[in-house]
Parts: sequence; structure tokens; C-alpha cells
Amino acid sequence: DQHLARYDHSVEEDEQILKHGRLAGKLLPARKEIAVTYRKLCKRVLLRTSEMMSAHFSAYQKGMLPLGMHSPGGSAAAASRSTVVRAGGEPAPPERKKKRKRRGSKAKP
Repeated sequence: DQHLARYDHSVEEDEQILKHGRLAGKLLPARKEIAVTYRKLCKRVLLRTSEMMSAHFSAYQKGMLPLGMHSPGGSAAAASRSTVVRAGGEPAPPERKKKRKRRGSKAKP
């Protein structure tokens, strides 16, 4: 909300500025049209991010997180669940990625 407060106009006002410029038959200067459009899109991103954060936080408080979202400490819990344990009770070493062979690294005769 602090970021949105920096803007002089709301998203709706920016849309009205663009719409009025098109309907009046006069074209807005290209720089102004780009600036208004950019400002409007930035505000939309901020609004959607804020809405998503609010929805996620309320779901977290209710104990129902959407799929793919983890609780704040979920990474440690997920890591402990995915650790492979050997027969002796000690954890297995993590799997290493296979190295790819480089193409074109062979010397040409």
C-alpha cells in the first residue's frame, strides 16, 4: 500500500486519461501515453501482488495453504521428509547431478 500511495492517480484514473485522449480525437504525446500506460500496469502488478499476499496470509492463518505454497519453515520440514535413510539409521548422502559432456571440446586434427 505504501508503494501505491506514491502514485498521484489510481488505475481507473489512468484508464480514463488514456480513454479520454483517444476519444477526444487528439492524440496524447507518445511519451505521455507510454508513461501513463506503464504507471497503470505497475499499479496493477502491485495490486495483484497485494491481493495474493492477503489471500495467502489468510489461508495460512486458517491452516489451509494452496498447493505449492509452503509454511515459513516448510523447507526444513520438506527436507527432513525427503532425506533417504540407510538401513543403519544414518542418512544417505545427497544425490549428485550427472555432469554433461561438453560439445565441441575435442581438438580437431
